[in-house]
Formats: sequence, C-alpha cells, structure tokens
Amino acid sequence: MADEYDGHYRVPAGCLVFRSTDQPDFENQCFIYPHQELEFGRQYIQGQLVIEDRSISKHHLRVRCIGYDDGGEHGVTPLIYARILSGNAALLIRYGFDAPAAGVDVSRDDGDVLLNPGDLLRLTNKISVELRTIEDQEVNPKGLGEIQKAERAWFSDRYRLAERVLGAGGYACVRVAVKLKTGRQYACKIIPLPTSVDDDDDGGLRRSGDKRSLSMLKDRIAREYNLLKNLSHPNIITLEKVIHTSHTIYVFQELVTGGDLLSYMENKGPLPEPQAAMIVRQLLEAVKYLHENQVVHRDIKPENILMTSWKEGARVVLTDFGQSRTAKEGEGDAKKAGVFRMQSMIGTHGYTAPEVYRYMFKDLQREYGYGQAIDLWSIGCVTATILTSDPFFADVDEWRTGNMTLSEITDRLTVLETEDKWEHIGHRAKTLIRGCLTLDETQRLTAAQCLALPWFQHPYYKADFDAAYKHAIADWTPREQDDDIIELIDTSELVTESQSDSEDEENYSHHFQPAPEVKPRGTSNDMASKVARWRPIHNYQLHASPADMLDSFTDGFDRFDEVDGNLSLASQNTAANRAALQIHARQPLPATHRKRI
Repeated sequence: MADEYDGHYRVPAGCLVFRSTDQPDFENQCFIYPHQELEFGRQYIQGQLVIEDRSISKHHLRVRCIGYDDGGEHGVTPLIYARILSGNAALLIRYGFDAPAAGVDVSRDDGDVLLNPGDLLRLTNKISVELRTIEDQEVNPKGLGEIQKAERAWFSDRYRLAERVLGAGGYACVRVAVKLKTGRQYACKIIPLPTSVDDDDDGGLRRSGDKRSLSMLKDRIAREYNLLKNLSHPNIITLEKVIHTSHTIYVFQELVTGGDLLSYMENKGPLPEPQAAMIVRQLLEAVKYLHENQVVHRDIKPENILMTSWKEGARVVLTDFGQSRTAKEGEGDAKKAGVFRMQSMIGTHGYTAPEVYRYMFKDLQREYGYGQAIDLWSIGCVTATILTSDPFFADVDEWRTGNMTLSEITDRLTVLETEDKWEHIGHRAKTLIRGCLTLDETQRLTAAQCLALPWFQHPYYKADFDAAYKHAIADWTPREQDDDIIELIDTSELVTESQSDSEDEENYSHHFQPAPEVKPRGTSNDMASKVARWRPIHNYQLHASPADMLDSFTDGFDRFDEVDGNLSLASQNTAANRAALQIHARQPLPATHRKRI
C-alpha cells in the first residue's frame, strides 16, 4: 500500500475527497503523505470538479500531515490538520459527533484543526471535502478500558473524549478531546490508576509495581499538573483542566499541532541560524519565566519541545513537566543533608548536565547536587543539535561514573572550531553554546544572560528579531485564572463487572471510527513494511512555506555576517533550496507531491 517515488516507498496517511452538489456522483481524490503539506485553491478545486464557485478563494485550504514513529508497540497513525486560509468560514461536520446538518464553524482565526476519518469540511454551499482512511490502515491502538468508558459520562456534558489517539506510552495515552462549550480541541492525557499490582483494566496500557510505585506515579502526575496550574506563558504548555477520579486522571492540555522538535529536525535537517535563533530564543524565554517562578524543568530535550506550526518562526512550546521541581520541593528533599540542592537522578542522556551524574559520588553533607543551571546546559545541547542535527554529547559513559573533567569538556568544545559541520556557523551562536556548556555551574550563563547575548540582541537586527518573536506568540492568549481547574470526582463504586451489559457503550460516540476506505493507486501492500523512521527525506518532500516574519531578520543575519566575514548558513541554505526547487520545478510531480495546488 505504498507509492514508489524517486526510489523511496511512502504510505499515504489518508485521502481527501472533494465533492460538489452539482455532480453528486463525481468525486476527486487526493492522497496525503506523512511530512507533507498541500494547499488548495480556486484553480485546483474548480478545475477538478469542473464547476464554478466564486466563494472559493485563490488560497482557500491548507492541509498538512504530521508523522511520527513508523510502527512500534504503541504506534500512532499520522495526524492530519486543516487550516482555513480564506476569509469565508467553513462548516466542520465531525463524523459520529455532529448531525449531518449541524457542525461547527471553522475560520482562519481558528488555526489548525485536527481532522479525523470521516470528518467533512463544507467549504461552500456546493463544495465539500472529506477525510477518508486508507484500506487496512489501523486507526488507533487499543481503546479505553471499561472503567474509563464509564467515567467519561461524568464529564460528557463539558468534554467529549474522541477515539483518536495522539500518542501512547507505558502508563498513559493521549487522546483528542473536544470542549462542547467552544468546540475547541484539546489533548487529553489519560492515566489509569490501578489499585493493585494485578489490575490491568487500563485501556491496554502496561502497569506493574507495588503500592509504593503506584504512589510515586500519582505523585509525579500530581506534581506536573499542580505546577502547570500556576504557570501562564506563551512558550509553556497551557493546562486547561484536570479531572481526577478514583481510577483515572484526565489531564486536558493545549493541543499543539506541529509535532515535536525532534520529528521536525528529522525531516528538515540542520536549521539555518535565524530559524534556530528564534527557536532557542523562545526556549530561553520559557526557562527564564520558569526560573523566575522557582521552577526547574530538569528534562529539556527536542522531544519535549513542541512546534505549533511547520512555518518558520512559529511559536514553540515547552512541555512534559513530569520531572520538574520547585525550589520549595528541592529544599525539602535536601533538608536532611543540610543543603538546598536537588539530589535525584533525572534527565535524558546527552542533554543532562554533568553535575547531575557527579552528585551520586559525593558526600551529600557537602554542597553537591545541582540547581537551576542544569536547564541551561540542556539548552546548550539542544542548540547544538538544532544547528547540526547531531547530539553534541553522544557518549556520556564518563558522566555516568562521575569522572568527567574540565579538560575533557574543553576538548569537546574544540569541535566548534575544528569540525567541518561547525565551519559555517557564526561565532554568536557558538558563544551561547559555550556559555551554556560551562562545567562550573556557578559560571554558567543564566537564561536572562543568554537572552542578552549578541545572537539575539545585535543592534543590526534586534528590532526585526523582536518583531518576529511578537509575531510568533501572537496566537497565544493567557489562561484565565480558574480556582476549580483541578476537579475531584468519586467513582470508587464503579467496577468492571458493572459494565458487563454496557457493550452498547462502545457506541457512545462513533467519533473517529473507521470511515469509508479507499485504495491508493499504486503498489503492493508488501512495500509498506519498508518505510522506516530514519529514511532519507528530499527537499521537495518537505514543507517549504515562506517565513514572512523572519525575512528581514534573516536578511540582517546574512548582511551583517558578510560584513564581519562570518557568513551564516541562512544565505547558503536559501540559495541551495532555490536551486533545488528550480530543478524540481522543471520535473513535473504527481499532484499529491506538489506543495501548492
């Protein structure tokens, strides 16, 4: 079920079916693939449907597909988002959710909307587009457990849990949720809380451990949402609601539609300096806000940085606060040792500061441990990864044994001047990396000091850079203070046996059940297994939307770097991309591989 294209096999993520009431028996099918963005306007829609409808704009609809791991135990199908570009709103009729004549209005102010199999967008009175699944494509991992199916009735008048799974792991899954009052989509993390070691009524998710393990799990989850409820920043994930029942915790959060930074880099490769600087600027703004509020994230890495859009200069969001701590908690942990330092082993290898490893081999009565500075080390590692697509510290065995020395760190930093992949990167970016990757945490730059560096504040482009940041966060609105954001519901009387006669509950919502299937034109099903996460991605397969808000900032980088003889990567990449696009422009592509239709 894969199409062969330029020697590579790709599996369609879905099919967009255009119809017109003028010709009800005719439809136009357009397949969409992971990591692809398509734009539909008057020329394509009217041409394919052979009609005239002046309500269709020149640039009317954009559809893009986010792909993650290809397979895996908790494999999740790609996510397909639609955005209305026209001034004319569309009517979204959600499959199994809305009556055929009902639905919700979607305008360009609503941004990206997640489409699910069977959803239909009525673009005008005559023209509609429906998302269909591909034949044999599994829509979701295993569904909700019986307890969760019963519990959702307790809040179904406010939030509707959909069948669509956004992600899944060992102890939780994330589903789409819709707030009925506004029609807005959220991501809902569902964490079953079994009451015994043998309890596996968790919606198919693994659970094991004793009462102490269960208590630790509850504490970690509670710490995350109790921390987030007091935070409000455009570059930090927004908490909408927490519903804590006797059996499950439901955490409703902002739905961020661009995927994580790791997936973004896997498909874009090394980012040009202006785009990298905008991402790091936003990350530093988030960490500065956290540290001012006495919060340490403790696990900053590309997987925990979300993109609101594929467009260059879009807002980025720091997420996953499960390992975060406040200064008050850190003081409590270290009280017996007589120090005010955090001591627990946390983080991700390759992004974790050396003092996190080193403390294990020291006397806790002495002033060892770590503080807020570990987040800045992680930012230095992330910055290097963004600029090169490679981890800066790939081998951390010496840190695990507490034997990393200042000289070894210094030796590692010499690659900034000696390795070819760093040759074209400007000295301002390298200054930030060096300042963050200082072994002595007392000498390490703070987030505020990083933001004051010339990479962000050079007078030649500072005004443009500040304007680009304001543009990036323009779509964010502060969360209103809600004293009832965490809600406790007693569902202790619910038992699995009470659901024995509730098989009909499976039809509580048909939302996101398999929609009509289509078979793509092309090849054998056997080729689908050849798709791999780390496959090569070519320029013409990537999103190439122009970043208008970064244009002047990019020009500033390029012009000033020419003045000081330190040409940035931006102009080189721009020229290379233009050349590649010119080459491919002379080679007609199938409609499903074009960027704009």
